[in-house]
Amino acid sequence: MPFVHFTMVLLASKDATIHRACFLFETLMVQIEKSIEVLGGKSPLWKQKLRRALVGMKMELREIHEKTFEDFGVMYGTGTLIAPQYKVSAFDDARSSCLGHAERYIKYLKIFHLQYRPQMPTTLSCLNGMSCSPQLLELEQVLHPLTGLVANSVSQNDEVGQYLREGAVNISPRAYWKDHQREWPVLTRLARDLLSIPATGAGTERLFAVAENIYHLYGGHLDEPTM
Repeated sequence: MPFVHFTMVLLASKDATIHRACFLFETLMVQIEKSIEVLGGKSPLWKQKLRRALVGMKMELREIHEKTFEDFGVMYGTGTLIAPQYKVSAFDDARSSCLGHAERYIKYLKIFHLQYRPQMPTTLSCLNGMSCSPQLLELEQVLHPLTGLVANSVSQNDEVGQYLREGAVNISPRAYWKDHQREWPVLTRLARDLLSIPATGAGTERLFAVAENIYHLYGGHLDEPTM
């Protein structure tokens, strides 16, 4: 099956795709490796050239992959982690070997979650050793009973743990997080932002393909500034 089929299917999808990025890359590499193997024993010169080109492509893709996951792997890893149908199980799949260990992304997910949490009332800041006036503390205790604040804080802190302990759920990310937005409000906000990152540049690929066709078809009829 032509690889472009995978990118076009992703482009047409109206659901989240970032959690597919690693699987997409592995699929492409498998196809290239199979093609290299098939062309290995071929004698025609053009097939030998094609094989050398594929070997070069594989090396370049590996380099691009390493740079991508070095700079943006945190997003792809955590994006895969918050896909309900995968969660931690995705990191046990041989096809997702490019992601690495799940523990790394669980740590990042907790850090992101902490950054997404709304600021807690001053009462909790006082408990953590930050200075506050007695009058302000008394007012906060009246407006927000301490037990309620602590319970809410513990609940919000454990959203990631509760989500991961639930296990994988075979449902689309969009539907899942819509159903759980009241149960895990902070994690839902984080998940929606992460899952909005596209996994493919198929739209850009199509744009360049169209531009190339225009150049070949109308290049002789268009002046340089227009081109």
